[in-house]
Amino acid sequence: KQQRKKAEKKKEKENAFKMKKATDEQHRAVGNLRTIVGAQVAHHAAKGVYAGDFDALTTPEPAYLTGDWNTIKDGYAYAIRKPEGFPQNFHVHASPEIGGPGQGVYFFVDAYGVIRWNRFAPAGPDSPVIE
Repeated sequence: KQQRKKAEKKKEKENAFKMKKATDEQHRAVGNLRTIVGAQVAHHAAKGVYAGDFDALTTPEPAYLTGDWNTIKDGYAYAIRKPEGFPQNFHVHASPEIGGPGQGVYFFVDAYGVIRWNRFAPAGPDSPVIE
């Protein structure tokens, strides 16, 4: 029983996404998600709600977020959505450019600010947390 637990822990560690082994594009994707969360927090503080798209973060004066986020950025496409029935939350998905440098690692973050990942499929609220 104890050996099985050790084997499970070892496999868990092997499958964990470790930032120190991440590619440059993956590092930038995680940094970009942190930037988006900061912009969402500022938007929420000013307006009482989270933004449902990048235009709401990039067009006000002053902008909460700068640049064009509706395009591929550092090998990743970013998408914001508001989960139905949860107005005080947001989801941001970072998907690697197909065949691009992201190497099949997807990321996710919500209003809690915890960045999660998944390999070869979109990450979500139940995906593992990055280390």
